[in-house]
Amino acid sequence: MGRLDVRIVEARNLPDMELIGSSDPYVKVELENQVHKTEVCENTENPKWDQVFKFLIADPDSTQLEMTLWNSNTFSDDFMGKYNISVSGLTKGVVSDKWCLLQNCKTNAEIRVRLLALDFGADPSPEEQQ
Repeated sequence: MGRLDVRIVEARNLPDMELIGSSDPYVKVELENQVHKTEVCENTENPKWDQVFKFLIADPDSTQLEMTLWNSNTFSDDFMGKYNISVSGLTKGVVSDKWCLLQNCKTNAEIRVRLLALDFGADPSPEEQQ
């Protein structure tokens, strides 16, 4: 089993989903039937979470991490966009810091994620080990 740390850092340019005030976004992170959620950031289109979630991975070569952004509401949450990212191609022990353009989103919103493969992935080059 491989171990993966996923840090949901922030998002920018999210659509305003509210009639009054601003959106209350959160991120649902899913990988191989494991699900985590960030806290809700209230009244912002540029939320900052900086939350880490730990996952176990059976097959790093085919596993997809799914990040879905939602606007929190009292009765039913609104879909804001999503992004799927493959965990294959990560370098063991080296943080991959990415801005990802959300799919199915009303704006050019992006989410920033940092991925860290703890015990799987390519061995780091000498420059990456420093």
